Order: sequence, then C-alpha cells, then structure tokens
Amino acid sequence: MQMQLQIEKTFTSIAAATGRPSILILDRGILDNKGYVSRDSWAKAMRGLDDSDPSYDIYEATILERYDGVVHMCTAAKGAEKYYKWGWQTDDSGKKVYRRESPEQARELDDKMIACWKGHPRHIIIENQAGASFQVKLNAACAAVMDIALEKHPQHSPRKQ
Repeated sequence: MQMQLQIEKTFTSIAAATGRPSILILDRGILDNKGYVSRDSWAKAMRGLDDSDPSYDIYEATILERYDGVVHMCTAAKGAEKYYKWGWQTDDSGKKVYRRESPEQARELDDKMIACWKGHPRHIIIENQAGASFQVKLNAACAAVMDIALEKHPQHSPRKQ
C-alpha cells in the first residue's frame, strides 16, 4: 500500500504541475486491498501506514477523502455471465492470461469491493444491463467520471452556454 500511495502522490504532483485541469483514473484504489485480506491483516496494514494513529477507521475516512469519486464496474459474472472467462484464456491482444476466480468467487469479490468503498459519497456502481453491450457499460462509466469531474470543477463544464 505504501507503493500505491507513492504512485498516487507522484501522478497527482505531475498533474498539478501542468497547471491544467486533469483527471487521474486509477484501476485500483487503496481500499481495494481491504477486500483481499482478513480484518486483522487490514488493521495491521493501516497501522503500518500511520503509526501515530491506532484507529484505522479514522484513517479509512482519510483514504476515502483522497478520491473525488469511485466508479465501480461490476464483474461480468454478475448479469453478463456468458462474457465472464476464467482459467487459462487468450486476452484481446492474443496473450495467454489466467483468471483464477470462478464466477461465484468473482461475484463474492465484487461484493467485497463494493463494501470496501460504501463510505464514499460519490461511489457509483455500474451494473451489467441485460442485453446491453460492453460499450454501453463503458459509456456509463465515462459519464460517471465526467459527472464527478464537473461536480468538482463546474467552471470547466462543456455544457455551459
């Protein structure tokens, strides 16, 4: 988590140095780690981030404040099962990849990720819509990012007349 914090700080500094409005989009946030470890391990990890604060709940609130929004795209294993692939697969670029989570495990992990971020005021969940293409899901995610950005910086709205 220390490395992820440093990467986020570095990219934030780079974006700020441009002097232009910027959006940082991260595939994973710090709280995602919570979904992969036991409660005790998470508490230890939080203490490792800030030895001066033994209350990790307070530190979780600080982590939530780092992100202007959280857009969660639900796994295909929830509502688009025919598109969920696991085991050894060939990805879109032709490389062999391995996804270890069965559809059931993917749904459980997805629920954990949603729970990790439930305290964020701009937590937007993009679900799979029956019969809709992946492009529809991507469009919904893009719209969510833009809504978050425009809420944070309304003066940059292209919608202004």
